[in-house]
Amino acid sequence: MVLTPFSDAGYCSKRCFMERLMIFAVWIWMKWRNKSIISIYLYILNACGVLFLKYDMPNPKLTLPNSHGLLTPLQQVFLQVFAELPDQEQFYLTGGTALSEFYLGHRLSYDLDFFTGVDGLVLPFSFQLEELMKQQGLHIRVLRRFASYVELSVSQEEEILKIDLALDSPFRFEPPVLCPPGIQVNNFSDLCVDKLLAYYGRAEPRDAVDLYAILQTESFDQLLERAAQKDEGFDTYWFAIALNRCLDFPDEPEQWPVNMLIQWNPQQIKKLFESWAVRLMERLKPSNS
Repeated sequence: MVLTPFSDAGYCSKRCFMERLMIFAVWIWMKWRNKSIISIYLYILNACGVLFLKYDMPNPKLTLPNSHGLLTPLQQVFLQVFAELPDQEQFYLTGGTALSEFYLGHRLSYDLDFFTGVDGLVLPFSFQLEELMKQQGLHIRVLRRFASYVELSVSQEEEILKIDLALDSPFRFEPPVLCPPGIQVNNFSDLCVDKLLAYYGRAEPRDAVDLYAILQTESFDQLLERAAQKDEGFDTYWFAIALNRCLDFPDEPEQWPVNMLIQWNPQQIKKLFESWAVRLMERLKPSNS
């Protein structure tokens, strides 16, 4: 767990607010004394924004990240090292770990996915990352290395962590958000759309539970509209087909390859996805007029 003065989800009094502000100033100096003034300024703006949102609004909309303390020890170590790399601010953490750790807290996730919209950066950055990890005493292995995609395996003691570095479309609805320990995290709006597109592309159980958790608060129709904006190849018919693939998933929770932290029912997810598929197919029927 990456602890900061703002890592809890509660509200505080004015006295508590001032105490935390002083603690935060000391914490910033200790953790960021080697960083640039601009980096520190941007971090403070984001962190204070999260704090003010909690203090002034009892039920804020889920748009700003807040750690749920779900990161493994190796994930924490990796992110601390990652934050020291040149050009790391051009990458943002995304995928299941970003969604669960910083937004929903619904399941455990063990991979770290970093995307960038900067062409030509993935490959040279991967060599810098590999070298720095070795200097820190971490065992790193290259699984695949291409110009726009690199897959790495990092291990320490008995824990193994898979890292993906990938070039992504520069199209975004909102910018990433700077979070402790100094990394960019994908914003909630883009994460939601990306997860819908991930299920559309591969229809795996982990994507199904992520999409199900997202749709507890987000509009299904709005996500469809945004998916079509972000991916020109998105097709409603084939998404309905992908939703129906959920019917092949097991009915028993223990047979799903996910570690959930909230109450859930696989059969309920399957029925819900099937109903969405039927709904989409109905829309595609030609009108009788």
